[in-house]
Amino acid sequence: MPRKKKPSRHRRVRYVGSADAIKKRDEREAEYKERRAADRARNIKAYRGGDSESDSESSEEAAALSKDQMAALRRGMKSASLGGGGGRGAAAPEEEDRVFKPKNLSDRLGMETGNLNAGKKTHIKVSEMGEAPVELSRREREELAKQKSHADYMRRHANLETVQAKKDMMRLKMIREQRAKAKQRREEKEAADKERAERAEASAAAAEAAPKKFKKLTNREIKAMKPPKLKEELKKRGASIQGNKKALIKRLIDMQ
Repeated sequence: MPRKKKPSRHRRVRYVGSADAIKKRDEREAEYKERRAADRARNIKAYRGGDSESDSESSEEAAALSKDQMAALRRGMKSASLGGGGGRGAAAPEEEDRVFKPKNLSDRLGMETGNLNAGKKTHIKVSEMGEAPVELSRREREELAKQKSHADYMRRHANLETVQAKKDMMRLKMIREQRAKAKQRREEKEAADKERAERAEASAAAAEAAPKKFKKLTNREIKAMKPPKLKEELKKRGASIQGNKKALIKRLIDMQ
């Protein structure tokens, strides 16, 4: 089954398509307006304490209401005056004295707390640009503050007052100490190498100057010797015993 439509609270508007239908619609509209005006007049009298009269009298009074009174009723103005017979020549309702009510805090405290910049000059002419104060924007103020802070930081950094400057000086001091120790070790090593070379030259010179008391050996005998024997022969001849077997053999063969 199709669902039933809910009854609407609005009056249904009927569309017509012929002259008779238009005439019937106008009659219905006139009847509806008269009935509605009578109901309104009856409600108004009941609200204002009037006596209960017949429906015909109420309809006549409702029809005789002025346009201003009808407009006042539509706006819901309960204080509108409807006395004086209700004719077209009825007097207009008297307006009540309006009392000023403060809307905000500035109205309660006074006008001096409202707009404090109302009297200031906001527009400046081109001829007055030289005399006008220069107002910086928020970005310009932030940039100036940033530059000032950076300049102050660089000044304190140059005077070794910042934490980074103190750390840099401690690191520089440590590096200088490490470099000094490395230089000292290098100089000591060079001095030891030089002293060792001088001793070797002195021993070689002493060996050459000493009389030869050792037996002359052949290459086959030298190559058949073991390292301890080679070192012993080299000691007799005053030569160095440093190196491996091959170096010892070559040194001993050169001395033959």
